[in-house]
Amino acid sequence: MNLLSRREAIKKVAIMVGGTIALPDILKAWESPAIENKFFAFSPQEEALIAEVANVIVPDTDTPGAKAAGVHRFMMKVIADCLDAPDRQKLMDGLTEIDQYARQNKGNGFVQCSDTDRIEVLTHFEKEYHDSKKGAWREIKSLVVTGYFTSEIGCTQALRYEPVPGSYDGAYPYKKGDRAWA
Repeated sequence: MNLLSRREAIKKVAIMVGGTIALPDILKAWESPAIENKFFAFSPQEEALIAEVANVIVPDTDTPGAKAAGVHRFMMKVIADCLDAPDRQKLMDGLTEIDQYARQNKGNGFVQCSDTDRIEVLTHFEKEYHDSKKGAWREIKSLVVTGYFTSEIGCTQALRYEPVPGSYDGAYPYKKGDRAWA
């Protein structure tokens, strides 16, 4: 039988207590907006562009859309903290391209465009990506969808949410129009 020495036991308890004390600060760090990242910061115009692009991809319907779910903050956090410099630049270039296309073809930046014009602009990028498989459109859409369906609004209002799941039932009845499970 291997017993801990008193010194090892005190050391393990100290680590456990220290981790418990530090946990709230660690959790706060995850909630901090990406705008505070010391290596990469977003301008207010970039934040507004990200929010509006996300909200066109997942608009308000009978459930709140991407903007209400805070998807733009999720996207900013991922862009600033999780992407390496080339991928970050590709995504930011893709967002800039959306804004420039709107300016050239609709007479306004994407944020200032009407809802109809915004849909037309993003439809252009959807078709362009589908035809060429180039650009950051796929990554932008992926971040929006991931951010939305992992948000509280996406999980509890857009999807059916069961906080304490039961056993697996592969033959669970499905009615046309039922929401997917979170």
